[in-house]
Amino acid sequence: MFEAMNGLLREKAIEAACSADKKSRSITRIELLLGNEYRILKDGRLEKQPLRRPFLNYTAFILRALAEESNTEPTFFSDSGWSEFQKAVNVRHRLTHPKKNTDMNISDAELTSLHEAVRWYYNANITAIGNKAFWTGPTPEHIPPLR
Repeated sequence: MFEAMNGLLREKAIEAACSADKKSRSITRIELLLGNEYRILKDGRLEKQPLRRPFLNYTAFILRALAEESNTEPTFFSDSGWSEFQKAVNVRHRLTHPKKNTDMNISDAELTSLHEAVRWYYNANITAIGNKAFWTGPTPEHIPPLR
């Protein structure tokens, strides 16, 4: 779910970064958002490779890029939900790559952490795309925050 949503947010961040009203553009940010990296071959040619970034780092990058490129302050990282999001991702990693049988157990605290992670991610999305002066169409005032 998060990977798919990150893909949609990445597209919006590219749209914002490349918008006509920009006085300057960050080519590095745009290239990272486009999802490619390049390797220089021995003969000096460039070879495009798929971008492989750690999920947490790239999620933070996408949200920050979307907020900043659409002239919104990314204040959501100071919310405790970011910490809960990181904990939930660690649980996901433990479940998908168990080293012992007990790695498959999920505690009530971890379920609470997951709920907070989803709440944070949803609200971070709404905040990141929340500049009504920049975007046209539905705005966060029509989309209530998740509690």
